[in-house]
Amino acid sequence: RRLETWQEVLGIPRSTPVGSHPQVFSVPEPQVSMPLVYRRLFAAETLEAGDVLTGREDELERARLSLSPHQSTRLAVVVGHDGIGKASLTNAIVRGRNWKNVKRWHWQQPVSSDEVDAVFESQGDNHLIVVEGLHWLIDSGGGGFAMLRRFRDHLAKPGRRGAWMLTADPLVWQYACQIAQLGTIAAEPIILHPLAAAELEAAVLARHALSGYGLSFDPPHGRSGFDRFLQRHVNRLQRPYQRFFQHLHEASGGLIRDALRLWLASIRQIDEKNDFVHLGDVPEAPLTFLRTLSDDDLLHLFVISRQGWIDAAGFAELFRLSAGTAQAQLTGMAQRGLLQRQRDSDVFYRVHIALRGALTQVLSEQQWVH
Repeated sequence: RRLETWQEVLGIPRSTPVGSHPQVFSVPEPQVSMPLVYRRLFAAETLEAGDVLTGREDELERARLSLSPHQSTRLAVVVGHDGIGKASLTNAIVRGRNWKNVKRWHWQQPVSSDEVDAVFESQGDNHLIVVEGLHWLIDSGGGGFAMLRRFRDHLAKPGRRGAWMLTADPLVWQYACQIAQLGTIAAEPIILHPLAAAELEAAVLARHALSGYGLSFDPPHGRSGFDRFLQRHVNRLQRPYQRFFQHLHEASGGLIRDALRLWLASIRQIDEKNDFVHLGDVPEAPLTFLRTLSDDDLLHLFVISRQGWIDAAGFAELFRLSAGTAQAQLTGMAQRGLLQRQRDSDVFYRVHIALRGALTQVLSEQQWVH
């Protein structure tokens, strides 16, 4: 561990072996007891329900303009990784105007033709229809692209009323545009890029400020005298506060949800008597280990991410496998923590929620996607 610390301080790159245990690919959990109120401030659900939109002001304004009555299509497409803040932006749109009716469609399994048709049955000029889970319209197994194209035809039909907002992962949106030309209907999508270092710092501190606690960035425990001497000299150029947020940005890839989880895992102590949160080092993040996956693993995860989900039938069809082999491979990836079963289902798999944004970043670094 001391060698790793010196490598980090001196800026020497080091390789990290990939294990097969699920904890390798999971976001580190908090190591200390903390008040429930503080933990809830950093929960994913709180982030989605809150109004912390630091760094997203331009995207929010573009979405509002796309949905205004003066636009002919009144269609906004919000594209971004899971954990980047799509829900925060869509919730701000919903709350930011007195819509007569807001209808949310949040699909969580493959969609039938009747379910597609139901989305378009009731429309009004001052209605807002939000569609989430666009990937469930794509089925590489038996259904193919019929439901996605049916949805596109409804969306492109003349006389469609109301304002429409779609959300999608970047890989899913690119795939949908290729196979169903959805991009020809919508204006330029509103792409939520990962936050820059300063934007991420401001967003995290805005969330922490709601707690009323102060902050202390403490040196790591257990360092030798030479370690502390070396760190003091490094800190003359870079203060612990700056160093912490630099590491937090690198580990999270600029994704706010991942950054908040890593923040909780970095807490060494919460001093309730003096109202202070003490932070140590940012722990290793899944992004580090994803970079060392084999090409076969990356290919499987890329194909699953592009569709947004997979089952054994679809996996077998895509990779020309027997049903039993396909199921065994999916089970193995789930046991390693790369995939997770869709909620309330033993059939459908998705890339694990803690890895989706980081995986796209790794695929981009490897030039698998642009």
